[in-house]
Amino acid sequence: MVLLYKVWKRLITYVRRTEEQEIPNLTGLELKGVFPLVKINNTQNNLRELLSPEQLQQSLEEWTKNNDSLSIKISDRQLDENIYDLLGNTALKIEVVQAVMQRLVASKDFRPVLLFQRLEDFFRRWCEGVFIDAAPSENLPQKKMLQLQAQNIAIGLRQVDINTGLNVLILLLELHRYAQQRDDLKAQIVFYPSGRRHKDNFFTSQLLRVINYSDAIEIGNFCSVVGEFLQGSNFSGAYLGDANLTGVNFSAANL
Repeated sequence: MVLLYKVWKRLITYVRRTEEQEIPNLTGLELKGVFPLVKINNTQNNLRELLSPEQLQQSLEEWTKNNDSLSIKISDRQLDENIYDLLGNTALKIEVVQAVMQRLVASKDFRPVLLFQRLEDFFRRWCEGVFIDAAPSENLPQKKMLQLQAQNIAIGLRQVDINTGLNVLILLLELHRYAQQRDDLKAQIVFYPSGRRHKDNFFTSQLLRVINYSDAIEIGNFCSVVGEFLQGSNFSGAYLGDANLTGVNFSAANL
């Protein structure tokens, strides 16, 4: 299975390089069909650079404001919209997440328990398909997709939904790892990526379904996006039979 995956990735890389080499050989009318694609890719790359650690930190703190005279707690619906708007266009990179966590830990406005609770609730509903199965007027993945397509960003509905869910998963994994190193937080922040096992069940399958859903757009997508963030995670009771976990970091994980 591992060998087959490596062969697949090499074939994909070869095809992409071949296409890039063929572009300079195109002339005349053929180039008119190429340049719009190049423009789209450049626009998409520029959009990816817009999400800085500072912006992500600010949003995470906004989502946990207390309901007092100086600040109003953001509603669940507003939170859902903000999450799709902020995290739906591309996957978070490890260097961005590390920088965000460093900034949060040093901030007086960092409320890790409340942030964990709100993100975990979103992730649970995302796993249940609440957002992508919603009616068109309430469908947040569709709304984000149309917004990006209006900016000439070529992206599909599943890609937006998967980007959002995996990014929230990454943030939850980071909060869990941070909390487990703190005596005052380790009992309050415990994240089960596959869900908590009920007494009537021997295992949970939520994470397996997330992996398979993520890989529906590209084989190995889950591993390439989330793989480096799985160290120290809690997989107690998770069933991962036949899951593609090539190259993921399971160091110090509870298996």
